[in-house]
Amino acid sequence: RGALLWMKDVSQELDPDLYKQMEKFRKVQTQVRLAKKNFDKLKMDVCQKVDLLGASRCNLLSHMLATYQTTLLHFWEKTSHTMAAIHESFKGYQPYEFKTLKVRKPEWTLGSLLNRQILICYK
Repeated sequence: RGALLWMKDVSQELDPDLYKQMEKFRKVQTQVRLAKKNFDKLKMDVCQKVDLLGASRCNLLSHMLATYQTTLLHFWEKTSHTMAAIHESFKGYQPYEFKTLKVRKPEWTLGSLLNRQILICYK
C-alpha cells in the first residue's frame, strides 16, 4: 500500500517531457511491481500453509476420534457384561418388605419443659 502511494506521488509530479522524471517513474513502477509480486507470493504461501494446517488438524481429530470411539465402545461392552452378571446374581433374590414408622411429635418440648421447671420451682 505504501508503494502504491509512493507511485501515486511520483506520477502526480511526472512531466512527460523531462526524461529524468520519466526514468524515476519507471524505477518506482518496477520496484512497485516487484513488491507486489513478492507480496502475492508470500500471500499464496500463507494460504497454502493455513490449508495444510487445517487439513492436518482435521486428520488428527479424525484419528483421535476413532481411537476415542473404540475405547468408549470397549468400556460400554465391559460395563454391559458386568451389569448382566450382577443381574444374573440377583435372580431369585427375595426383597424385604420395609415398613416405615410414623415419627411421633415429642410430648415434651423445650418450652413445655421450661414452663414445667418454672412451675415446679414455684410449687
